Amino acid sequence: MRQRAVRWVPGVLVVLTLAACPGKDDDEPKPVDPNPLAPGTLSGAVTVPNGGAVAGTKVTACFTVDSQCDLESPNTRSVVVQGEGASAEFLVEGLATGAYVLMASKDNNANGVVDTDDYDGIYGGRQSPLYLRPPMRGINFTLSVVLTASNFISGKVSAPAGGDVDGTQVTACFVSNGQCAPGHASTRQVVVRGTGASGMFSFEGLTPGQYLLSAFKDLNGNTQADTGDYEGVYSTGGLEAAVVAPPLENANVPLRLKGGRPQPPGVVFVRPADFVDGSATVTLQGLSIAERVVVIPVHASQYPSADGLDFTLSTTGVSAQGLLPPDAPSPREAELVQASAREEALARREAHLRHLEQGQQGVETLRRAGVQPLMAKGTAQAVQAAFRNCPGPYTVDVKVCDFWVGVDSQQERITATVKSVSEHAYWFVQNEDVAELGPGELQGLMADFESKVMPTDLRYFGEVADLDANEKIIIVFSRRVGQDNLYGYVHPVDFFSDSDTVRWWGKRSNEGDIFYAASPGSSGVPRAEYFGKLMPSVMVHELKHLIAVGRRLASSTSSEEPWIEEASAMAAQQLAGLGTEVQLVQPYASNCLATPHAFRVVYPEQPSQYGERICTYGYNFLFVWRVAQLMGHDNFWRNWMEGPSTGIANIEAHTGMPFAELMMDWAAALRLDHANAIAGYDYDTFNLRDGTWQVLGTGSLESGVSGTARSMAYFTGRGLGGDARITLRVTNGAPPHAVVLRFPAVLP
Repeated sequence: MRQRAVRWVPGVLVVLTLAACPGKDDDEPKPVDPNPLAPGTLSGAVTVPNGGAVAGTKVTACFTVDSQCDLESPNTRSVVVQGEGASAEFLVEGLATGAYVLMASKDNNANGVVDTDDYDGIYGGRQSPLYLRPPMRGINFTLSVVLTASNFISGKVSAPAGGDVDGTQVTACFVSNGQCAPGHASTRQVVVRGTGASGMFSFEGLTPGQYLLSAFKDLNGNTQADTGDYEGVYSTGGLEAAVVAPPLENANVPLRLKGGRPQPPGVVFVRPADFVDGSATVTLQGLSIAERVVVIPVHASQYPSADGLDFTLSTTGVSAQGLLPPDAPSPREAELVQASAREEALARREAHLRHLEQGQQGVETLRRAGVQPLMAKGTAQAVQAAFRNCPGPYTVDVKVCDFWVGVDSQQERITATVKSVSEHAYWFVQNEDVAELGPGELQGLMADFESKVMPTDLRYFGEVADLDANEKIIIVFSRRVGQDNLYGYVHPVDFFSDSDTVRWWGKRSNEGDIFYAASPGSSGVPRAEYFGKLMPSVMVHELKHLIAVGRRLASSTSSEEPWIEEASAMAAQQLAGLGTEVQLVQPYASNCLATPHAFRVVYPEQPSQYGERICTYGYNFLFVWRVAQLMGHDNFWRNWMEGPSTGIANIEAHTGMPFAELMMDWAAALRLDHANAIAGYDYDTFNLRDGTWQVLGTGSLESGVSGTARSMAYFTGRGLGGDARITLRVTNGAPPHAVVLRFPAVLP
């Protein structure tokens, strides 16, 4: 399942413009090309160095995204050149519309890696590759011998959302006596050029030894690395730089905003240091009657020792009269609303959360007992030998396997048959359910899986662990899944042998990378909805869980906490276009948006209330999506998922920002999203004001109002034409935080 990226360094985008020749008669007959170009093709000839043989050279047309080669894109195509001698023609077909970078390599020593004495090259050169748009022909280029493998470090530097990397200085600092030595003769620097959210860098000819990789962009132009600039280091987890040694490729250096995200005019963050004897006061000078102010007490620490921030507000120079539309719920009056049409879907999500938690508990039980997962058996042959439940080959309509299915009650053994095989999956259907999935319907699900589900999860979250070494996952459709009130699930203990799980946890393992799905008749939804949006979204959600559990086990890291693991799986749906676009997220955020004061974000243990469980999907999705948006989706998801920490510590490690700062930023975003009031707080792929989301609950900003914010509470007022003073007093031990917004408009 793994792909090996050929290292290359794109530089300045080269644009070729074809202009009409002056004086040319437009009516003059044009010659007819006897060999017209076929659509979607790139062709030419590739040549290897003198004395070499071209046969076996791999030519790749790499699809570009934001001017960067994306080897994992489904639009990337490769061909292997055959022929005698040092040169041969190539033809890459079936290319989608877009820009491509053409690269080629030959693995002379057949070790699966492009390294010393192999051949490689980029059309146009490493520093300034040419971007090609099919159809084109006559593309001729020559490869070169790879330099000694011990002398290079290459990778990518990425800016936060909305930023660009042009002018970023990347340093490979030689480590001497255990310390970075900036003045050492072996320390090297390069500057990344070309606009875009990310850019490639490469150091060649390095002295053997150890290095620290760092990056810096001077946004304010004072030549100093200070607050408001971009900075970043190469790390294997957390904020500390990792010592590396060449050869090293794919070294990703995410840039962060030094000192946290600055607040624009009209936004004030109130932090614990601003409080004296439990009180903090914000003064808004000259608050006119046309201006609005929103005060948001925030339980930003989410510490388990305090289940909320107990507060009282005192104000002068502010009025709340005539501000709230009559249908806007206030935190004191709004009640939890569970629309009957959504109750069953929400209940299934609750059952899914319980099952994920049970599975994670099973994994931790096995780990504490010293039990090793199947992938730790050693070689692929050893893994396959240990894989007893459903070994290959998987022949359609021939291969039959038994699976233990069931969650809340006793597991039941069902029999299923392989009904289809796709690039990344074997598709089993319980024998009693075969008639429910017609060949055309199953083919439709397969198409969604291969075109949306797998590309999204592989791009953002990484490869499937492939614990059973069969290079695919197994998908099992069963009525028993629906009977357990689930749309689908993964069983984390499937990563262990059945004998171990029975002995140490009392449940059966099916020993494989497996996703279980409800058959159409047991799903409780119309067939059109099941095949059109429900099951594709469930597949991308569950595959994300499967990748996360497998990769954490492979690295001997604890499972991520459910409050954010489920939110990230909802984010996977959003990344695949199967989230807010088809309104499969909004219902799970409704209760929390109506009464945000009533819900936490971080739950140290399993939430006890139904509404809290549901908010783990929708409300927490809004939080983690905002965090990923600030960091850049391509920068954040995979690194965050790898850990090695969990929960709040893991978020802080991969953002470089205190969790409380992220909570306050999110509190502002929920109120300001697409309000055209204060820039920088809009969600990137959806709009909380488009009518599909629950209206955010807010109360009147009146002196003496009090309450408890388990996450945050909103109070709105308007100016009276003079200075306004707002005092927040916190009456319990929770670390006090608040956000104050000021803007010259009525929020829509």
